[in-house]
Amino acid sequence: MQVNNTDMKAFLKSLLLGIVISAGISLLFSAYYLITYGNLDIQFYKSRGAQIGMIYGVMGYMLNSNLAAYIHSKVPDDNHWRKRLSYFIPGSILVTVLMVFVVNCFFQVIFGKLSFSEFLLRQHLGTYIMTTLIALVVGLGFYAFYFYKAYKNAQIQKQKQIAGNATAQFESLKNQIDPHFLFNSLNVLTGLIEESPEKAVDFTTSLSRIYRYVLEQKDKELVPAQQELKFAQIFLNLLRLRFEEALVVEIDDSYIEEEENIIPLSLQLLIENAIKHNVVSTVRKLHIRIVKKDKYLYVSNNLQPKETLGESTGIGLSNIINRYHLLTTEEVIIKDQNGNFEVGLPLLAIKSKL
Repeated sequence: MQVNNTDMKAFLKSLLLGIVISAGISLLFSAYYLITYGNLDIQFYKSRGAQIGMIYGVMGYMLNSNLAAYIHSKVPDDNHWRKRLSYFIPGSILVTVLMVFVVNCFFQVIFGKLSFSEFLLRQHLGTYIMTTLIALVVGLGFYAFYFYKAYKNAQIQKQKQIAGNATAQFESLKNQIDPHFLFNSLNVLTGLIEESPEKAVDFTTSLSRIYRYVLEQKDKELVPAQQELKFAQIFLNLLRLRFEEALVVEIDDSYIEEEENIIPLSLQLLIENAIKHNVVSTVRKLHIRIVKKDKYLYVSNNLQPKETLGESTGIGLSNIINRYHLLTTEEVIIKDQNGNFEVGLPLLAIKSKL
């Protein structure tokens, strides 16, 4: 029968670890006797008793490690560690006692001068108890190390999964912006074509410039708030081509700092929402205000809801909230009170990588 190289390597590795562990246990006992009695009995290490003790250690480790591997194969779920231990502890006691019995029988009966009946009479319970306790301590120690390693690996995998899910979700959210912007822009253009073809031409020219900005920024996590405000002003100028004096805009960018950032196209989405959900006419003007308060950039508008409104895609505000949630613990502030709707966008600083 041909021996598999992998099995042979595993056997040699287990044998080597058994020898190292047995030697380590022997050194611990030597240190104990040295501290307690002040000397060491060197002759003991040359005796058969020492040799048998080394065999106990090597075989005990190999048997218990194989027992643990077998239990793991039958109970593969790391969350069922109590079940594993309930199998390992009695199993370890059984295989250790049998191992001690077989080794003693091998040396005292087969290679010794005792008969089997004499061998049975000379067995001491203390030998079995001590060897079993050592095997259990070593086995449980390896179990503790294994559980700790498995726990850390599980944490790493969990974090990788969270990061992967967040990245996928973020990409999905960003990909929604492009068609959402185009859909609403085409709606505006359709209205201008009917009302004023000349304005529609101007709108189309400006739209191409804005769309270039959208394509450049949509794949970024954050953009400077000052840059996003300039884009919002261009976008609002386009809206004025359609709504003229019916749309009143106030932007205060005097307190915006260079290191303050927001998610790209967030202002445009909030402005679109305000236009979509409210009446905009010369009789009922829509007032949009963008101003910084503390560490937030607020976009507010007076509430004058449309009586008939098509089905909402649900992309605008929820998109902004979800994208901020993936980047920071800072919450998007939403206020709907006193006839005014207000959304506060956290201003974030990009941390430099060391």
